Amino acid sequence: MAPMKIVALLLLALCPPAFAADDAEANRAAFAALYARMNTAMSEKNLADLGALLAPGFQGEDVAGKTRTAKQLLQEVAALKDDPNRRLETTFSGVAVEGGIARMVRRLRITTTRSVGDKTPAMEYVALSDDTWTRTEQSWKLTASTVRQADFSMQGKLLMHKTHEPR
Repeated sequence: MAPMKIVALLLLALCPPAFAADDAEANRAAFAALYARMNTAMSEKNLADLGALLAPGFQGEDVAGKTRTAKQLLQEVAALKDDPNRRLETTFSGVAVEGGIARMVRRLRITTTRSVGDKTPAMEYVALSDDTWTRTEQSWKLTASTVRQADFSMQGKLLMHKTHEPR
């Protein structure tokens, strides 16, 4: 192979095109907005908005291995006790997009604090999940979410740490 061709191939391999970085940043921004929307829908128990983010065939799996459909997840959210002190925070990493499928690791942190006169302790739940999103004609839909680690703390003391290997 000619030396110039080798140099050109090396440059292409070592210096990915600028649009790849732009795509990664656009994907990151899109999923940040989707997770923010999901947090708001869950906090406000807006089942219509939360349901619009889930694929019809959504499959969730918790840290104990219990599976749930979109309908079951929506029922669980509807049954949550209202808590104005509950906060949801989502971060994610390892975004890999191939065609119309995106996979990432999500970290969901749910905290609740109490006002001065309330004797209920402050709680924190942190879960790491493997999430899969599918691109439809209109938007991204959450297709699967498998919790692989969950921690539950009360008053800053860890009470539960579980891990789960997906099926």
